[in-house]
Amino acid sequence: MLQPSPQLQQERHLRVVELLQAANSQQNVTERVKLLLQSQEVLLKADTLPETVASCVEFYFNLQVNAHVPLRRYAAHFLERLQLCKPSLALRSTETIAALLADSDASVQALALRAAAVHHGRVLFALSREQDGLRGQRCMEQLRQLQDKARSLLESGSFALQAATAWAEAVILAQSPSPLLLRARVPPELRGVGCLQDLTGAAVQSRQSAAGSMGPMGSLDVGALQQQADSLFETLRQLLQQAVSGYGDDSRARLPILLSSICSVARQRPAQMPAALETCKTLLWGLSPEALGAAPFAQHELYALVSEQIQELLASSLTAEWHAELTALLRSRPLKQKGSLEDLTTKAKYKQICAVADREGDGPLAPRAKKRARKAEPPKHVWTSNVNPSDEVASMLVCDDVKAFDGDAMLSGEAEATCRRFEDYFGLPSQREPAGHVAGPALLASRISSQAELARIALTSLGSLGMQRSIHRDRAHERIVSFAEVARATRAAANGSVADENSGAAGHDQLLGILTGTSPAPATHSKLSEDPGGKTRDPRAALQSFEGTSGDLGKAEEEESTAPACPLLPIESFEKVKLPQEAKAKDGLQQKLFEEVLESQRRMQGSLLVSGFSAAQLAAYEQMSRQVALHLVASQRAAANPELQRGMCQAYVVRTFDNLQNALQAAGSKPGATAGVLEQLVDLFYAKFATDVARWQEAAPGTNKGSLREILEGGGSARRAAASGFTYAELFEMCLAEFEKRDVPRRELRSFLGELPAVPLSAFRALEAQCQLSGARKMALLTILALIEGKPACRWRGLHLLFKLAFSAGEDSSVRFDTIRLIINKIYSVEQRTPMRWQLHHLTDEEALPILGDAKGISWELSDPDFLPLQLLRGRCVEDVATLLLRSVARDGAQFKHSLGVPLRLDQLRADLFRAAICAPKDRVWLYLALCIKRPVLLHGLVETFTQCDAEMKEHLVNSIEEAIKYIPVAEQELLVLVQKALPETEPLVLKMLTILMSSRTNSGESLAPGFGDAVTRLYQVTQNPRLLVPVFDLLDRRNLLDFLPAVLQLEPDQVTDAFKLLVRAKAPPLTVTELLTELHHMNSPGENIVPIKSSMQALNVVFGMREHFDTKVYGIVIQSLVEEPGPLPTLFMRTVIQVVKELPRLSEFIVMEILPRLVRQEVWGDENMWRGFMIVLQYTFASQPTGASRVLAMLPISQLEDVLVQHPDWRQQLREFVAKQPPGSVLPHVRQLLE
Repeated sequence: MLQPSPQLQQERHLRVVELLQAANSQQNVTERVKLLLQSQEVLLKADTLPETVASCVEFYFNLQVNAHVPLRRYAAHFLERLQLCKPSLALRSTETIAALLADSDASVQALALRAAAVHHGRVLFALSREQDGLRGQRCMEQLRQLQDKARSLLESGSFALQAATAWAEAVILAQSPSPLLLRARVPPELRGVGCLQDLTGAAVQSRQSAAGSMGPMGSLDVGALQQQADSLFETLRQLLQQAVSGYGDDSRARLPILLSSICSVARQRPAQMPAALETCKTLLWGLSPEALGAAPFAQHELYALVSEQIQELLASSLTAEWHAELTALLRSRPLKQKGSLEDLTTKAKYKQICAVADREGDGPLAPRAKKRARKAEPPKHVWTSNVNPSDEVASMLVCDDVKAFDGDAMLSGEAEATCRRFEDYFGLPSQREPAGHVAGPALLASRISSQAELARIALTSLGSLGMQRSIHRDRAHERIVSFAEVARATRAAANGSVADENSGAAGHDQLLGILTGTSPAPATHSKLSEDPGGKTRDPRAALQSFEGTSGDLGKAEEEESTAPACPLLPIESFEKVKLPQEAKAKDGLQQKLFEEVLESQRRMQGSLLVSGFSAAQLAAYEQMSRQVALHLVASQRAAANPELQRGMCQAYVVRTFDNLQNALQAAGSKPGATAGVLEQLVDLFYAKFATDVARWQEAAPGTNKGSLREILEGGGSARRAAASGFTYAELFEMCLAEFEKRDVPRRELRSFLGELPAVPLSAFRALEAQCQLSGARKMALLTILALIEGKPACRWRGLHLLFKLAFSAGEDSSVRFDTIRLIINKIYSVEQRTPMRWQLHHLTDEEALPILGDAKGISWELSDPDFLPLQLLRGRCVEDVATLLLRSVARDGAQFKHSLGVPLRLDQLRADLFRAAICAPKDRVWLYLALCIKRPVLLHGLVETFTQCDAEMKEHLVNSIEEAIKYIPVAEQELLVLVQKALPETEPLVLKMLTILMSSRTNSGESLAPGFGDAVTRLYQVTQNPRLLVPVFDLLDRRNLLDFLPAVLQLEPDQVTDAFKLLVRAKAPPLTVTELLTELHHMNSPGENIVPIKSSMQALNVVFGMREHFDTKVYGIVIQSLVEEPGPLPTLFMRTVIQVVKELPRLSEFIVMEILPRLVRQEVWGDENMWRGFMIVLQYTFASQPTGASRVLAMLPISQLEDVLVQHPDWRQQLREFVAKQPPGSVLPHVRQLLE
C-alpha cells in the first residue's frame, strides 16, 4: 500500500477545502456540481489517507438535505465512490445512505441503492471488526433501517427496481456461503464481504447487547445472516409471481429484471438452484394464456426470456449437478433447443464469455468509434468503473463489482478486470494468477463431464483461467457450433448511442449531465432485441462462405462499409482463394503459417507499433500468439499428421529455447528469471498431453487401446501405431536434446520437469546418465528428489532409479555413496511406526506381541499398486528394499526366521535391480548400515543376516559395522537388547560393537547402561572369551570381576590397558585402585602363581602408568597393608617398593621410616630375592634419607651389617655419626663394635 507524506496530505486537504468553499459560494447548480466532482477527484485518490478524507466527508454528507435535486444526486454518487475508494469509512456512511433512500427523487433513490449495494459488503466487514459494543449496536440499528428502506423500494416496483434488485443480490451473496473456497487476491477489507467465508471465525461470534433485543441482524451470527438472505431471495420470487400475474404494461418491464436477478443468485449459489428451476418451470408450463394477456408477442417473449436465463445457468461451472435438467428444459417443447448436452453447454459458456467481453469493450459486438484514437491509459490510482457513464441511468447503475469476487465469476474469469482495477487503485502488487486461482488438477476434476471434454479443458484451463484462452474452442475437435440466438445489441447502439468508454472527458461531461438532469437518459434496450441481419455471435461465422450472387456480395460489402469497425471481418468467397490440393503442400503451408505465428512476437518487438501499447497489452498479445500456436499444434489435423506435428513442435521448441538463452544472458544467475519462458514450453507439453489423453479416451471400448502411458511413450500395444507417429516422449527428447546442446543450467531442467503434466521414461534415463558425472550428479539427484516429492506418478520410477544408483556396479563408488546420502538425509524418514515381524527376529512371538499389536506385522500391501504414498516411500519402502538387498549377501540356501511380506511391486523392483549390473555383495550393506544409524532397531536384521553368511562375508560385516555403531548414541536401548539377545555365533559382531562403544564413550564421556555388564557376563559364561569383558570392565559385578580378573590379565597389553582405564576412570567402580593393586600382588606368591608373573608385572606397569588419574598415596597404603599381612610377602612386593622409591620420591621417607624397619623385624634377609630388593631400596634412599637409612642399618644383625658395610664402605661414616648421636643403650652393642 502507498505511504504518502504528511505534507502531501496537508496540501491535498487544503486543495479540497478550497474547492468546497468555491462550490459553496457558487450560485449555479451545474457549476457547483463541477467543482464538487473536481474536489472528489482530489479527495478520493488512492494515496489520500482515510483520516484526510474523514475530515472533509461531513460536507458531502450534509448535501442529503440540500434543496437542489442535482446536489442530492451528487451526494448519492459520492457515497458510492467513497465506499469503493475508502472502504474503512463504510460505518460512517450508513445513516446518510439510508436518508437518501427516502428521497422524493427517483434518480436519487437509484443512486442511493447503488451506493447501498457497494456499501453492504464493506459495512459487514467493518462490523465484524468492531470492538466497541455500544457503537456496534448503534451501527447495526442504522444498517437495519437502511435495509428496511431499500427493501420497501424493492417491493414497491419503482423506477429504481433494477438498482434495488442489484442491492438484493449483493446482500444475498454476502450473507450466504460460497460453494467454492477460492483465493481472491484482493483482501476483503478492500473489496468487502462477498460471502460468509470472508468473515473470520472471530468475526462471526455473536455480540450480546445490553437491551438483549436487536432483531435478526443485531449480531453477526451466521444463522441470522443466512436467514435474512433466504428471506430476501424469497421476496424476489414473490415479486416475480406478482409481475407474472399481471403481465403487461409495467409488469412486462419488471419481469426480466426480477427473473435475471433470481437466476443470477442461483448461478452463484447452487443451493438456490431448486427454487430457480421451479420458477423457470412455472413460467414455461404453469401460466395460462389469460395470465399473459392478449398480446400476441407475450408468450414468445416470455419463452425467449426464460431460455436466455436457463443458458446463463447452464454456463455456470457451479451448476454442473443440474446441467442435465437444464438441458432438458432447453429441449422441451416450449423452447425447442436442439443439440447434445455438450453442445448446449459450450454454447452457453460462449455466450457468457462474449457478454463479459462486450461489457469490457473487447467483444465482437462492443461499440467502437469509426475512427479509434489510441486508448488513453487511466491515471494511476484513480478509480475506473467498468460501467459506461450513460449506462448508469439506463441500468440504474447496477454495480458488477459487487459480484465479481465470488464463485463462478472467478472461475470464468469475470473478476479479472475488477481485480486489476483494485490493484491499480490501491497499489496492490500485481500477481500472475487470475482473480480466483484454482489448482489445475482440481479445476480439471471439477469440470470434466465427458471424455471428449478432457482435452479441451486441459488446453484451456490448466495453464490459465483467463477467458481469452477458451473463447473460440469447442471441446478438442473444433467442430463448428451454430448459434441460433440473435445478438442483444442493436445496430443503433453500435452506431454510437453509447459513448466511447475510452474518452474520459466525454464520460465526465455525461456524468455531469446525468446528475444535473441536463442529459436525457438513453432508452433501455431489451435483452431480447434483435441484431439486424441476424448475424450469429460465433466469431467463426466470418469464415463461412457467401453462397449468394455477386450482387449479394456487393450488397454485403456496402452494408459493411457503413457499419462500425468490428474485430470480425468477412473474407472473400472461398471460390476465389486458391489453396494447394496436395497433402504435402497443405502441410507445408500450415507449417509456414505456424512459423509466422511464432515470428509475430519478435516482429512486434521490433515494430513501431510497440510504442503505442502498454506493457499489459504487449503481454496479452504475446499470450494470445502463444495460444494460437498451441491451438495449431494440438488441432485434430496436426494430431493426425505426425510429420506436421513434429515440425511444428520442433519450431516451437527451437524458438522457446532461443528465448530461454536470451533470458539467461539478460538475468545472469538471478533465480526465477526464466520462469515465464519455461511456462511457454510447459504449455506445449500440456497441449500435446491433452491431445493424447483425448485420443486414448475416445478409443473404442472393445479395442485393445492399451494404457495411457503406452500412448505417451509409444510402447506396448500402441507401439505399432506410434512407430510412424509423434509421441509425447519424442517431444520430450526433442527438448532434452536442446537442453544438452545449448548447455542450459541443469536447475532449469529441474524446474521444467516439475511443471510437466507427465514425465516420460527418457527423463529418468537422462538423469541416470547425469548421475554418472561428478559435476552434474548433485543437481540430478536433487531433481529426482523433487520429482518424487512433487509428482506422485513419478515416485515408483524415481525410487527405482535411486536404488539402481545406490547398488550400481562400477569402480566409481562415489555414485553409490552420494545416492545413499541423498536417500538417508532427504528421503528416509524416522517416525513412530510399528516395526514388521521380520525386523524383530530376536524376539519370541510372546515378546513381540505387545509391540506389533493386532497388526502382527507379517506383511503389508498397497491399496493401489500404481500409487505409492509418500509416507510409505520414506519409510517402509526404503527399509524393505535395503533389507532385501542385505539378505542377498547371505550364502545360498540361507533360511531366515521370518520372510519379508512386501508388496509385489517391491519384489519386482528387487528383481529389476538384479537383472541390471548390480554391485558386489560387500557393497550392498552400506545403505542398510546407514539406515541403522537412524533406526537402530534394524541392527537385529543385520545380526540375523550375519549368521547366514560365509566366513569372508562375516569378516566384512564385522569390519563394516563400525560405520554405523560409531554414530549411534551409546545410550540407545536397542544396543543393549542386541547384547542381551546375543548368541555364540554372533559373538564376533557383538565384540566389535562393544569395542566401538568403548571407544565412543571414552571420547564422549558417556556411560553405558548397567545392564551391559550382566548381558556380557552371560555371554562370557558361554563363550569364555575374556575380550568381551574389556569394554564393560567397569560395569561388571565385583564378585564376577574378581573371578574374571585372571583371564583379563592374560590378554594383550592394549586390552588390559583399556580394561583398567575404564575401571580407574569410573565414578563408582566395582573395585578401587587400592583393591586392584592388592589383588594384582596376590596373583603371585612364593608358593603359588595364579597368572604368569609376566602378566602380573604387565598389569602393575599399566596401573602405575595411570598414576596421574589417582592419588599416589594409594601405593603407600597398598605396601603397608601387604607388609602387615601374615605370611610370606607377594613375589612382586619388593619390585613395587623399588618402583615407588624410584618414581615417587615423596614416598621415600615413608618407605624408609615405616616399611624397611618392618621388613627387618620380619628378617627379610631370609628370602634372597627379598633381601636383594631390600638392598636396592637402601641404595636409592640412602643419599636422600641418610638418617632413616642409618637407623635401618643399626637394626641389622652383625653378620648382615658386616656384609653391607663391606659392600658399601661409604655408608660407615654416616652410620658412625648416627650412632654417636644416639644415647647409650639405644643401639645394639655389635654396631658400636663394628664401627670402632
